[in-house]
Amino acid sequence: DDFLNGKPHPEPYLLALNRLNIEATKSFAVEDSRVGITSARSAGVFTYFLKEFADEDHTAIADGAVDSMREIFL
Repeated sequence: DDFLNGKPHPEPYLLALNRLNIEATKSFAVEDSRVGITSARSAGVFTYFLKEFADEDHTAIADGAVDSMREIFL
């Protein structure tokens, strides 16, 4: 309810970045859908495609891809 445009629009990410006072270039997103990846990348956020829960392979439209969240934090 805090924004007018939902994903794939960048507004959800831009609002979160603004509220957290974080620059897009100093953050990253983890998404498992085309709309989520599009939203995050449109906001200027480096975006990982999370294969673990995805129904389709969106590796080509993301900045990076991981099989599980564990790969990001190890």
